[in-house]
Parts: sequence; C-alpha cells; structure tokens
Amino acid sequence: MESPQHATASHGGLSVRIADVDAHYARVKAAGARIDSEPTDQPYGLREYGVRDRENHRWWFSSPLV
Repeated sequence: MESPQHATASHGGLSVRIADVDAHYARVKAAGARIDSEPTDQPYGLREYGVRDRENHRWWFSSPLV
C-alpha cells in the first residue's frame, strides 16, 4: 500500500460524531490542521467540517443540529 499523501484524487474518508463541533474545530484550527471546510449546517441534520491529516486522509467531524 502507498500513502495517499501525494494522490491526485480522494480515496475515502472517515466521519466522526462529536458533542461540540465548533469547539473541536477551534482547537484543530489553532493547532494548524489543514482545513477543507469550516463548520456548516447541513440539510441532513448535522453541523460539520472537513479536515485532512498529515497523510492526506479526509476526516469530517459533526454534531447533530438541535
């Protein structure tokens, strides 16, 4: 297997539900993470943002909208 670090296309990702997506986003951004998208309310009932790790894997963190 090869690292996706230099891949030209995304191969997948992981979605994680957390209690407070905005607080999580603030900590991750302050730590210098590579942000793909800022927290946004989605029509499917989640507030989520996207980020990539050092190997270029995509992660989405979300909280349910109340």
